[in-house]
Amino acid sequence: MFALEFQIDDEGFNDLENKLNQSIKKGLKQAVLYGEGEIKDNYSKSGLKIKSGRLRGSVFQKDVNAFHYQLGSDLPYAGIHEFGGTITAKNSKGLRFKIGGKWKTVQSVTLPARP
Repeated sequence: MFALEFQIDDEGFNDLENKLNQSIKKGLKQAVLYGEGEIKDNYSKSGLKIKSGRLRGSVFQKDVNAFHYQLGSDLPYAGIHEFGGTITAKNSKGLRFKIGGKWKTVQSVTLPARP
């Protein structure tokens, strides 16, 4: 009779799994930190007028758990700057802003996405 027998050393396998998990965590963290830097750089290079820098300064990265990170902003207007959308006047005669030294009133404004 001829037989082959294979055995996996559980301790060695667990060590390999731990090293793999650590590498994945480290890579994920580096990717999130890189993304945070890129977002902040893009605000500076976008050509948009920056009055206070509040939006750029609000970009954060957060470790939720070992394999879950968040990258974003808590400011209510951050989403429309990233994804675009339409802002519509609800409780007033319109949206009022200054362009080229002249005041303008409109019912809505559509912002393009700037991913």
